[in-house]
Amino acid sequence: MKTNENQLNNIDKELDELSKKVYLESPDFWISISDKIVDKVFDEMLLFFAVKYDYYNILSFAIENNYIDLNMSSKNKDYPDIMSHFLYTAKQNKDKKIYNYLLNLNKKYTIGENSSLDDSNRNTEKDTFEKKDVYIPKYMCPNCNTNIFDTGYRVSNDITYKFSFQDAEPIEVSNEISSIKCCNCDKLIENVTTDKLYSICKIQNCDNCGSSLTKVGIIAKKKMEFNENTEEFGYVSTSYCCSNCGSEIDSSQREYFKL
Repeated sequence: MKTNENQLNNIDKELDELSKKVYLESPDFWISISDKIVDKVFDEMLLFFAVKYDYYNILSFAIENNYIDLNMSSKNKDYPDIMSHFLYTAKQNKDKKIYNYLLNLNKKYTIGENSSLDDSNRNTEKDTFEKKDVYIPKYMCPNCNTNIFDTGYRVSNDITYKFSFQDAEPIEVSNEISSIKCCNCDKLIENVTTDKLYSICKIQNCDNCGSSLTKVGIIAKKKMEFNENTEEFGYVSTSYCCSNCGSEIDSSQREYFKL
């Protein structure tokens, strides 16, 4: 696929937009992909966010210019390959354009002969991604007591612009989240951040390798110290780690799994 200057400029603009959205969702993830965006390293992590935020042009540009092989194993252990990871993400976001684009690239993922995201009579037992395997997070609105992950929540930003003498136009100088509201009652939700809501969605996953802890398991490591008086080892503490990569799970995950 040949690329022209206009197309590259459009990709640069979309990558810049994507960078800002990832930063607002999670500064930690933004740190992981910021250099990749600058260097145009179209790996699974970067393109996952492109799929998540509906940047079709970024995804198709990377695929059609052979920057990524969708048949390679996914770094997310929940999926056998990158293709299935992206398909699942597009389906969750109800992005018909990306989902059907990916289906057309690889017919082995097609449910029926003419399958697409528009199919209304799909047999759910044959679906590539079964909803029963998906962890459904909960965060109850303190005002109306509904799960905002079901009803939705709205994030508002305070964006500051200043005139740039260099560019001869207003430029964005800051972008901060100002409020989070429940879509059901339209009331402000206090004492919660987008980072916290994101972490609730991923509470079943290892922060380091992304593996589902409910599938790979958790290892309990007991620390023992030698007592010179009794000349015996005694129990001190227990830490809990992802069995896939050995990273310790955090306190919220220990509380969630009742460890």
